Amino acid sequence: LIDREGKVASSGSREFTTSWFSADTLRFATTLPGVKPWNHETPNLYTLVVRSFHEGRNVEFVTAKIGFRNISYSNGSVLLNGRQVKLAPSEAAYLSNERRSESELRKLQKSGINCVIVKGNPQPDHFSSISGRIGVYVCALTDIDTCKPPREITFRATPGNDPDGASALAQSAMGSF
Repeated sequence: LIDREGKVASSGSREFTTSWFSADTLRFATTLPGVKPWNHETPNLYTLVVRSFHEGRNVEFVTAKIGFRNISYSNGSVLLNGRQVKLAPSEAAYLSNERRSESELRKLQKSGINCVIVKGNPQPDHFSSISGRIGVYVCALTDIDTCKPPREITFRATPGNDPDGASALAQSAMGSF
């Protein structure tokens, strides 16, 4: 894990065996003292580097930009990293063109918008990357109708009380950050 200044924030390695063309999960857990959290005012990003080896040779090398934050809700307020954050949202459509997406997000940001609400999942990778880099929150909407009169709300009548609706809600949450 490399910080914004190019210094190694954390490193580690694990050995494991897998068969060709299989999918496996490898988890790492560590404590990062002094981690700089991400927020819209200071979008601190780290570079995660993952390398895989086979017979001593580097086979694959993957990097991803990641940020650390803790989001909670208390007394009617959204808390980010323990501090109240005021969201200034606007609906936005993500664009397939990366340059145009960045230009549109920066225009919204200059007008005081710090949160975009997008419809449709998933967004292209570049949309998430740009949003994280420049400091814009993303809320993904899911087309789930939860509007029912109280007398019609029964078990499984809305995603909130339907165990089968959990996957749709989780899909939407994964598109938000």
